Amino acid sequence: MPESILLDINAPIATITLNRPERRNAFNLPMWQALREAVQKASGTQGVRAIVITGAGDKAFAAGADIKEFKTERSNVLQAQRYARILQTALDAIQAAPQPVIAQIRGYCVGGGCELANSCDVRIAAEDARIGITPAKLGLILGFQEVRELVALMGAGKAKELLFTGRLMDAQEALRAGWLNHVVPVDELESFTREFIESFIHNAPITIEAAKRAVNACLPGPDGRIVAKQIESFVRGLAGRDYQEGIASFGEKRKPVFTGE
Repeated sequence: MPESILLDINAPIATITLNRPERRNAFNLPMWQALREAVQKASGTQGVRAIVITGAGDKAFAAGADIKEFKTERSNVLQAQRYARILQTALDAIQAAPQPVIAQIRGYCVGGGCELANSCDVRIAAEDARIGITPAKLGLILGFQEVRELVALMGAGKAKELLFTGRLMDAQEALRAGWLNHVVPVDELESFTREFIESFIHNAPITIEAAKRAVNACLPGPDGRIVAKQIESFVRGLAGRDYQEGIASFGEKRKPVFTGE
């Protein structure tokens, strides 16, 4: 497992730390692979009743994908599809874990970081958290499952607003929207998370596992036609000029000029 993903198992709690603070814990491909392995190892360890995912440092939970990697890992359709599959297996591992998985969020939680937190069962944030999904600023197409989870948490209207604008919510707005479960002062984040875990950790694991599975099953399943259309848009977007402009403008630290091509 790379040093960018740290796993600390101290039953009954396992803690997974996204450990690239110098890059605001931005995800590269090996991190998504290692995250899946860490979640599976933690969830398969006897005595673990809760899994916490957090970010190293005080700036970010995870500031999205590492854009610098896009030229080598997401420069064409095949690479992008492979990247998406690896990302999705990590998110699937979180949802398949029998234990509650808690996102402990401080600072920026953007793009892939927000998608990761979406997949967790509970989201607890410090007051300095900033949350958003920003594909519209890069010319990217978000996958169906990620959109579905966002809608399930905050409703269609709020999800559309965030996806259209690409803006960031502060912690209180995210709490009002229903995306966050709790917001606490920065210096109380870790202690509150532990207290929250204590509220359920002695309950019956079989009941908690069944409840998690049942709630997840209540989310609407994918419509094949909609998924196919989303994949078509994803492929078209990667071949378009807007995607190239989005990546270029990010690297050049300027506003993108999109043309719809």
